[in-house]
Amino acid sequence: MEVNTATAFLKLGLLLFLVNNIVFVVMSNIANHDGYAQTSYSSATNSLRFSKPVNLTNNFRDSVYAQVASHGNNVYMVWQENPPSPISESANSVNYDIFIRISIDGGLTFGKEINLSNNPGFSEHPQIAASGNNVYVVWIDNSPSIGSSEATGNKKILFRKSIDDGNTFGETVILSDTPNADSSNQEITAAGNNVYVVWQVTPLPTKDQDSINSSNGQDSNTDDNGDKGSISFIASVDNGETFKEVKSLSNAAFKSYPKIAAYGSGIYIVWNIGIIGDTNDSNNANNNNANNGIFFTKSFDNGNSFSNLTKLNADWNSIGESQVAAYGNNIYVVWGGNPDHKVASNLFYTTSSDNGTNFSVPRSLTEKNTLNVEVAADANFVYIAWQGVLPNDNEEILVKKSSDAGATFAEANENVSKNEGISECTSITISEDTKKVYLAWEDSPAGNHEILFVRSL
Repeated sequence: MEVNTATAFLKLGLLLFLVNNIVFVVMSNIANHDGYAQTSYSSATNSLRFSKPVNLTNNFRDSVYAQVASHGNNVYMVWQENPPSPISESANSVNYDIFIRISIDGGLTFGKEINLSNNPGFSEHPQIAASGNNVYVVWIDNSPSIGSSEATGNKKILFRKSIDDGNTFGETVILSDTPNADSSNQEITAAGNNVYVVWQVTPLPTKDQDSINSSNGQDSNTDDNGDKGSISFIASVDNGETFKEVKSLSNAAFKSYPKIAAYGSGIYIVWNIGIIGDTNDSNNANNNNANNGIFFTKSFDNGNSFSNLTKLNADWNSIGESQVAAYGNNIYVVWGGNPDHKVASNLFYTTSSDNGTNFSVPRSLTEKNTLNVEVAADANFVYIAWQGVLPNDNEEILVKKSSDAGATFAEANENVSKNEGISECTSITISEDTKKVYLAWEDSPAGNHEILFVRSL
């Protein structure tokens, strides 16, 4: 794999450079135990300042999995919550719905929450994107299919959109309802009139496999059934009014978290095959498996065709949940640990300055403390946010900033949560118009889970 010019120059050793009249010293290519180049920096000058966290849910219910998007002064917050209803109060059933709150003043105040799903199924893991006046939300749901009165048991990808800055939303649309399979781990992005969604499809266990899982003490709904899943993609070129046919990008995906970014005419998708710390699947027991890794593909024709897969990491390195951001010709990919099994890893980072044709050698920006890593970028700034596992076993939301389009990062990490509760599942966005940065995450300041929010100052 080729290395871009900036990375090759860094590998020479000691480098002095001037940014805003401040001299930085960089020591590069310091080997660490996992084989990546460990890059260290002098004292940080890219200071970060955020508002005091605001509790956007502030109730006794369970509010989890926050996601944030922005456009101009508008900030959109979605999450899943068990609403006050006879279903959620039942001792035998817990229902969750998808909620949204909107700010039109840059996150200073938020309107009332709106229930977007409001159905009998279990609605979970919302994702959100905004472009112009349009707001798009997708989530996982096991509600009955359209025209059916009974839940099928499989997970589907549902979609709703707003064309008036989130004031009203259209009808719910099913993007994926694959028989005998779960659709999950979805992500959404939007650029101009285009909307793109990617997700994983995992075959449900057969009756025979159910018996095997039960005898081994496994959940019958586990996806450790030996069947490979697939990475699916769908596109709309008319603001989500209609969608093209679903396209399969890979038929060898398991334990995968596909991620997507778009800028201009470019679509950029990454996903992992295998993941650190998962010992339940024999295919994943050893990350030295050449078929495992972080994989990347791109499209410049609205997703009609995609490039050949590029493997971004070396075979001997840890594989975790990844994330991707794009701005101009620059592509940024990060990955951390295994969020499902709470196995923290280093925070790994690689970048491309030529629309994903070549990527830099991945760098390690933290030491084995990273879960649920996110990245956001604009013309000059790159922000990486993650769920950091601290030495005292508490978990906080940490942020690292680059002021030179990802070439260097400040050494210091900003702790934006700063509490005794477990802070997790962060989301970050930059408003291209106002340059404001917004973060949201799930926290437990009073025992139950709440959605907290901060904005840059």
